[in-house]
Amino acid sequence: LQIDVNDRDGQFRHIIFLSRVYADTPARQKLTKGAGHSSYFPCWWCKFKGRRVAAGALKRGIVEDVNGSMRQASWGMVDDEDAEDVDAEGRTAGVIKYFGYLKAQRQELLDGRAVHTWDDELLRSHQDQVQRGHIVDREPSRHKLECCHGSCLFSKLEYVDLNHLFIVPVCHSLLYGVAKDFLKAFFGGLLPALEWNCSSNAKRVMSRRAEDIILTSEFNRPYRDVVKFHASWTMEEYMTFILTVWEFIFRPYRNKKGAIRHVLHEIPREAWAYLVVAARHYLVSSYSEAPERASCQAQAALRSYAKIAEKHFPMLCTSNLHMLVCRLPRQERAWGHVSKDLEMWVERGVQTVKSGFR
Repeated sequence: LQIDVNDRDGQFRHIIFLSRVYADTPARQKLTKGAGHSSYFPCWWCKFKGRRVAAGALKRGIVEDVNGSMRQASWGMVDDEDAEDVDAEGRTAGVIKYFGYLKAQRQELLDGRAVHTWDDELLRSHQDQVQRGHIVDREPSRHKLECCHGSCLFSKLEYVDLNHLFIVPVCHSLLYGVAKDFLKAFFGGLLPALEWNCSSNAKRVMSRRAEDIILTSEFNRPYRDVVKFHASWTMEEYMTFILTVWEFIFRPYRNKKGAIRHVLHEIPREAWAYLVVAARHYLVSSYSEAPERASCQAQAALRSYAKIAEKHFPMLCTSNLHMLVCRLPRQERAWGHVSKDLEMWVERGVQTVKSGFR
């Protein structure tokens, strides 16, 4: 970049380096020419393959293949990994989910070896990323085999490591993805066991509690009832809830008979607790005398949530959850605390630009 200072001082040049890219998942897939977020290989950073399962079975908490040939050991556990991903007429059906948390899954790109989502064996190197793009550039018909649609735009920058260039969109994937999916299933009656879903009494209690919450100005906006408005919450509202408000909203209550009732059943409550631990670490910048231990605890909490999801709530095993488990702890080891790289500032800029076109 050449800059003219003035007639006396002449010119000087700045050399600009691209250090990282902020992009949500659809934008990242456009820039990298990677596979779609609902494809078999949605993850830019690894070779893990998802499984197509029957949508109706997910709602019942039973993962089975679309042709009904898969068996389960318990809620959501896949036993028969050799079942085909087609129905009886030979058509693809169902939805693709991503497991490998509770039980290792055999992967075709690893010659059938069984691995967990977080195993280093799955990771793609920078050279892998560059090479598969070049292959598809030469032979477009191999895009499915290489899990991409061509070379990433930034692969031409010799100093760039493609694995560390893109920042995980934590607010999108954790708040708008995993947390929103959990609340949607909980309030929408989509969890497999009837008692795991939110009861009418619990909804009334939470709505009454919402009337007593007054947030101070630094929260930027007033609290809106999670029962009625969670589907239209902004990322900031999800962050406020998962970091502060939920402890009041979700606390136990007494029914008309005086018996203590929990808003969340034991299993969803355990999953939510793990999710909160992970969120409080990754979303909040705080001093720790043992940062490596804190990072390991957050990683363990995220994996524990994923294991519960695979076992009991397989409909929640989305590409967002996979990306967080696969990449987020590694990003923290490479770049430092995740909270300093949140995309909130980008979102505010985007909203400002959008407002100019309305």
